[in-house]
This record gives sequence, C-alpha cells and structure tokens, in this order.
Amino acid sequence: MDNPSRARGRGDPALAERIKHLPTWIFHGKKDTVVPFMHSKAMYDALKQYGNTEFTVYPEADHDSWTESYENKRLYDWFLSHRRGEYRKIRVVITSHILF
Repeated sequence: MDNPSRARGRGDPALAERIKHLPTWIFHGKKDTVVPFMHSKAMYDALKQYGNTEFTVYPEADHDSWTESYENKRLYDWFLSHRRGEYRKIRVVITSHILF
C-alpha cells in the first residue's frame, strides 16, 4: 500500500502474515457505507489460514458494529482467554556521554 492514509478502517491483506500470531476478531456491519464489507472479508480471508481469527457480520448494523460487539458476552470471554506471549529477551546497552 503506497499511502497508508488510504486504508481508513481496514487492514492490508498483503500484510496479514505480520500479525498471524495475534488473536484477531473482525466485526462488520453488513449495511456499512463507510468501510466496504469486501475489505473486512478480504482481511479475514487472508488471516483465517493461520487459524487465529474470527469474523462476525451483523446483518442489520451499519458502521456502528461496536455496539452489538460490546453487548456480546462472548467477546469478554474471548478477551480473557488470551494472554500475551513470552517476551523476547533484548539486550539493552545504555551509554551516556557527558560533555563539558
């Protein structure tokens, strides 16, 4: 994608491999006129091969898919079912130079 500001509410399926390790749940209102359905579907299609994603479409929702999402008890169970992975060990070297 040559201009990231063009994405506006969608992921780039060509970059899905970069987030394959992250649990992802995509929500979309089928009547959304702001972000086309095909954008969410394309991202889901790119991620589902990694087996770590879900996709929920609300047939009657427009751009406001978050209201139904936050009313879904399963979402909170999903949040709590994930834990951050093991941190990578990084060697940090701090140097200071005092100039007089």
